[in-house]
Amino acid sequence: MHGADTHSHGLGADMLFAAAMPKEEIGALAFLKQQPDSDGRGVIVAIFDTGVDPGSKGLQVTTDGKPKILDVVDGTGSGDVDTSTVVEPNDGVITGVYGDKLTINPEWSNPTGKWRAGVKHLYELVPSGLKKRIQRDRRKLWDEQQSLSIAKAWSDLSKHSKAPGLPSKAARPQESTSAEDDGPEGAPSMTNDSTEETDAVPNDNKLKGAHRLMKEELQARVELLKELQEGYDDPGPLLQCVVWHDGTHWRAAIDTSDMHEPGSGKGLLADFQPLTNYKAEHQHGTFSPQDGCNFVCNIYEDGDVLSIVVDSGSHGTHVAGITAAHQSDNLALNGVAPGAQIISCKIGDSRLGGMETGTGLTRALITVLEHKADLINMSFGEATSTPNYGRFIELANEVVHKHGVIFVSSAGNAGPALSTVGAPGGTSSAILSIGAYVSPAMAAVAHSVRQEIAQGQQYTWSSRGPTPDGATGVVLSAPGGAIAPVPQWTEQVQKAFEYVSKTEEVDMPDVRYEVTTRRSDSAISQRGILMREPLESEKAVTHVCDVHPKLHEDAEMAAKLQVYDEVVLECSQPWLDAPGALILPHNGRMFEVKVDPSELAEGLHYGEVQAFDHKAKWRGPLFRIPVTVIKPSPVGKDPARAAGQSEAGAPAGDLDALRVPGMPGSIDENQPATSAMDVVSVTDGKPYDRSDDGQSVQVGQNYTARLDRVQFQPGTEVRRFLDVPEGATWAEMTLKAGNHDTPRNFMLRATQILPHTRYSDTEARTYCSLGAHARHVMSFKLTPGATLEITLSQFWSSLGQGSLQVEVAFHGVAVVQGTGVIPGPSRSSKVQIRAALRTEKIIPSVKLQTLQIPVRPTDSQMLPLCSPRDQLPQGRIIHALTLTYKLSLETEGKHRVTVPMLNRYVYDGEFEGQMSMLHDANKRLIKVSDIYPEFADLKRGDYTIRLQLRHDDAALLDKMKDVPVVVERKLKEPVMVPVYATVRDALKAAKPVKERSLYAGERAVYFLGPVPLDKLPKDASPGSSLAGSLKLGLLQGSKEHAPGAFPVFYSCGLKSKAPSDKDGGQEGDNKDEEEPQLEHAVWEAKLKFLQSSKPKGKTQGAGPGAKPSAATELEEELLQSAPKGDQDKMRVLRTRLKRLISNLPERTIGSAGSQQSPQGDPQGDPQGDPQGDPQGASEESQSQQMNLMAAVQDVVAAADAAIALVDQVALAQYVAIKSPDQLERVSLEGADAAAKKKKEMEDMKQGLIEALTCKCLALSVDKSEEPSDEPEQLEAATGPEAPDSSSPQQTEAGVEEERSGSDAQLQDTAEAANGADRQPAATGTGQDDPPDHLGASQDDFRGAMHELLKWVPAKDPKVAALYASYEAGQERPASACRALAKAVDSDGKAPLKKDLVARAELFRQLGWKHWHLYELSRIKLLFPKSYPLF
Repeated sequence: MHGADTHSHGLGADMLFAAAMPKEEIGALAFLKQQPDSDGRGVIVAIFDTGVDPGSKGLQVTTDGKPKILDVVDGTGSGDVDTSTVVEPNDGVITGVYGDKLTINPEWSNPTGKWRAGVKHLYELVPSGLKKRIQRDRRKLWDEQQSLSIAKAWSDLSKHSKAPGLPSKAARPQESTSAEDDGPEGAPSMTNDSTEETDAVPNDNKLKGAHRLMKEELQARVELLKELQEGYDDPGPLLQCVVWHDGTHWRAAIDTSDMHEPGSGKGLLADFQPLTNYKAEHQHGTFSPQDGCNFVCNIYEDGDVLSIVVDSGSHGTHVAGITAAHQSDNLALNGVAPGAQIISCKIGDSRLGGMETGTGLTRALITVLEHKADLINMSFGEATSTPNYGRFIELANEVVHKHGVIFVSSAGNAGPALSTVGAPGGTSSAILSIGAYVSPAMAAVAHSVRQEIAQGQQYTWSSRGPTPDGATGVVLSAPGGAIAPVPQWTEQVQKAFEYVSKTEEVDMPDVRYEVTTRRSDSAISQRGILMREPLESEKAVTHVCDVHPKLHEDAEMAAKLQVYDEVVLECSQPWLDAPGALILPHNGRMFEVKVDPSELAEGLHYGEVQAFDHKAKWRGPLFRIPVTVIKPSPVGKDPARAAGQSEAGAPAGDLDALRVPGMPGSIDENQPATSAMDVVSVTDGKPYDRSDDGQSVQVGQNYTARLDRVQFQPGTEVRRFLDVPEGATWAEMTLKAGNHDTPRNFMLRATQILPHTRYSDTEARTYCSLGAHARHVMSFKLTPGATLEITLSQFWSSLGQGSLQVEVAFHGVAVVQGTGVIPGPSRSSKVQIRAALRTEKIIPSVKLQTLQIPVRPTDSQMLPLCSPRDQLPQGRIIHALTLTYKLSLETEGKHRVTVPMLNRYVYDGEFEGQMSMLHDANKRLIKVSDIYPEFADLKRGDYTIRLQLRHDDAALLDKMKDVPVVVERKLKEPVMVPVYATVRDALKAAKPVKERSLYAGERAVYFLGPVPLDKLPKDASPGSSLAGSLKLGLLQGSKEHAPGAFPVFYSCGLKSKAPSDKDGGQEGDNKDEEEPQLEHAVWEAKLKFLQSSKPKGKTQGAGPGAKPSAATELEEELLQSAPKGDQDKMRVLRTRLKRLISNLPERTIGSAGSQQSPQGDPQGDPQGDPQGDPQGASEESQSQQMNLMAAVQDVVAAADAAIALVDQVALAQYVAIKSPDQLERVSLEGADAAAKKKKEMEDMKQGLIEALTCKCLALSVDKSEEPSDEPEQLEAATGPEAPDSSSPQQTEAGVEEERSGSDAQLQDTAEAANGADRQPAATGTGQDDPPDHLGASQDDFRGAMHELLKWVPAKDPKVAALYASYEAGQERPASACRALAKAVDSDGKAPLKKDLVARAELFRQLGWKHWHLYELSRIKLLFPKSYPLF
């Protein structure tokens, strides 16, 4: 196959690729030859898009030497950095947001001496494609470092295995490890390294133990590196930003050293060339030579906000090049207007994948007015529910009509079906809508099509008009990026120039005409006449047309009064009738138009009523009234049914007799192909008259429409309109391809247009490639009684002739009565269904797939936005309403935040901006949502939702202060609602209904629910609801449900409470029991008071002889009077432990038995050890030390008391029984006694674990540590004790409380990373005693750990951090890391910052610099200092 002949397009070899910029076809090149200075000079074009790269070739200067790009702005806020933190330098060094030391260039002028600091993660700025490339490059460097670490770990292990002086493996006796013989997996050895050496133990056994421990540690390093590699997720570089005022301009500098090799000295802050607002100096920066990503800086709000502008995609630069590129070395690649200047307005939000936002659009319009731009080019758009409506449309109308800006926008990419134009371009009166056109030359060069296409045509995917309210929709079409009317494609620019030149010679006002129409019997106004539905085209209808001349809004009244037009009206079609003449004064005029479609053939018809100036008809139509009439083919409407002589849905007559000569009764590829499709509506065996194009549809009483074989060429579009029968709820369309030599590509559309509904919500669309005789079935839901458009198109670039046979079969099973709302538990909902058209097989099935949790705001704040980028004309100030919501999740899963009142509205929305942000308890941003909320994986815990709404009407915002959000969780397994045939079956919970058939017209009643309570999600709390759908009909010949479903909602009410001992029937019957019950209630109230009391700071002076606190006295009282003996005493002691543990310093990994400081400094605590110099110790330090010792002793004493309450032998025997609850249930004691015993045992086990945990924490306290102010030790390890719970509750530890200590350690370890690489810490043998820990020996701590690990494995997240502290204290950093991973990466729990800091330090001790820096970067990502800006 030969390629297309490029010379046939009139292209020489030197201009072969000029068609990629198709200026020749619209006459732009010829025009520039005649008018060389009319190349756009003096014209400013605003590009509303993804952003324009300021460093792009061809976008540097205009043809007359001016800067090509005047300004680059990001209206979305996605690049905003909070720089409100003011810092002052110390010896030329400032401290960044995370404590990083940043050196200031001494040559930078800053008269105030104040610098503003902020941070931004690079991956939040760059588009996804660039992000992947940066990640790939960083991964290569990472893999090199990882490979070196793994090789060294294996080498160390191999060397140790071959160490001399030890017997060989074969000669040595086999020794058990702690994981095998001494308890749970991962428990420490409690044999060789935990007992005193005696004369009976040979010295070589101790060496063997040390050797074994060393080997385990080295093996742990190898395994740890593998495990870490699997969880690697590059957090990306962090950009350190600094803003200051140099006396003239605000300036910004960015430290990009995190993007380079550590220690390379590249990307330092002092080496950055400072930038100011782009419009002031037209300068830009580049993050690094490797990524080549250009950016600009803009500073707002007196330095509090730095906007780093980065493209969200390449499309904006592409559009700017088509519009105004100037390349002096290659004129063929010049844009249409190389002399024009550009304003880049980024409206695609990088946080949303480049989706436009209302805030970005509004700020872009403000920028247009600021620079007095002449034209706006926009290539974004969305489907809209209401055309020519919305806040953005209001602002766009103001910009166009009041400020004289020309606004052009793409029509959309949703074709080829009718009425698929999007907003704002195709549906807004003030904006010119541009369709997409491909010429033969473009096809050959820009798309590299193998063969020449016959003629220019619309792209198959380009959206089509009219709008749902009758306007034209598409005004112009553009080949590539050049503008030209349709369908003439030569010398259009010259003709337009000649027309404009002629109008300058005529003295006429600058008038536009607003035209609205409405049916005479309707109150709904439209911008045109669209008659689409079946009844609308059955008879003649009159429409009232209202025309108003409009001048510029600032025009004087005298000029407005002078408007007086004498026009003649002409109708382009004989079925239109309008007055011949019209006098149009300044206040407008109404007239009537008659549309008579009664005699029109089935199909599509278009006409216009055009108004001409009778004195200057050359001016063309002053206004047009577009009239579109669609006459659908009736389906299944025979005369008997039309006269009411047969039951609806019961077809009359012999279906087999419904055959038309030459037309197949079913799809059969052996039927001869015809050159036309006969459009026939069969009612009595005779066809209707053919439509005007000679093609037809066969429509029979069996509610099936058949299209005979249709012939296609590339770009051929065939559309047919069908009157969907009442009662139809879905259709099945079958396509059969002809005998193609190669596969053909087809676009298929099935579209219905409904009021205030997006076309995308009612349209079924697919793209398929069909080979010879291939078959494709497409099913889609329907709205009964609304016209259905079937559009078939062979894709414009799919070469060769194709053919299709099509059959559309209508089906219907609908709910005709009932709400589908199940009110709550033990309730059902009755629905009545009906099969309207034919016999249908049904299987009623209800699935609830989403849990909906409404959340009301806990705080609201409204502030005016005083930055110039948020100020509308005439000084109108935009206000921002920020609502805060608190969310606590009990179940992990996929969640999304929705605002049902606002979602899915952008151009037709009421607000200038809407955005929600979801944060975890650490303020980390998890998800940003706008009009299309998306799901995010969330763990259990607490979250904060922030919603911001923007508008210049503060009163409107005030009404939204209480608007709720709805958090939706996608259920992992849907809740199946049983469906019953009778209410009796529902009451008895009989077997649900199964498959059955409904004949045409038959009705049936079903009962939905009740839903078994044990099937409901655990987090289905009162006020929430479950959403799903009822599916009924089955696809033909299948067990699969048909598309379309009836919505079902389940209201979650109060769950039934399980009976308790207090609820027994004999309660209160015996008066002798009243007094003990009262005493018990008082005791419970006192305990509850203790449990709810929060510690107020640390106990001071609680040494020997100190007076007991009130809490201690109350605890002693409760211990003496415990109603249920040891069980209640355990509850009191657990409460005491929680209080006492708050007096201990915060646990630091490595403090138990370690000879190193938390930062790994061999010299110990850099602040000094008071005990190391007793003579110099102050009295205050000694007092604090005594208090700390007393606090440790109190914890140990309380823990021992709790441990003594537990019969560990009996508890172990009970735990060892498999399914003890089941065994007890069949015992003589009965089920109630078994349940009670189970709860008692589980409570005692939990109390024992908490007591041992607290004891270990106390014994691990270093004497040099200061008490912590935060009572989170026990909380993080075991969770709070709940009186009525059989298992501990996990809680999310706070973050703000731990920032001071963790941040300091984070900074110290970060500074250490900048020095020389540290060698791995030497592995200890465990034979040397550690420093004294407040009188506790190492054996005490090890013994407590040994006891704890009997009851809970070391890998349990509750004790993992404590066990990691133990391992680190034994100088086994790799083992500590593996243990700590269980706490850091535990499912359903956010990591604690201190644990991540500790792990980073352990990585540094191991000498793994790349993992150390990785963890530090991850900490900064997971624990931001503040909420991000909207």
